[in-house]
Amino acid sequence: MEKILRFGDLGFGKCPHCEEHTTFFPTSKLEIYECEICDKKVRQYKNGKVHWYKLGDDFLHPQNKK
Repeated sequence: MEKILRFGDLGFGKCPHCEEHTTFFPTSKLEIYECEICDKKVRQYKNGKVHWYKLGDDFLHPQNKK
């Protein structure tokens, strides 16, 4: 069964990998998206503003900062 993609499921912003403004498509994992241009996976972080980070970046959450 195919999943129907809604406009609200998409993410928009600047990819931290290719540095292009792009559309991000959701994956099966929560907060993980894929760049339309370079196909790399990124993590979405919302804190009043949407941020896009490479997977594995340590600074995803403010409480992790020292």
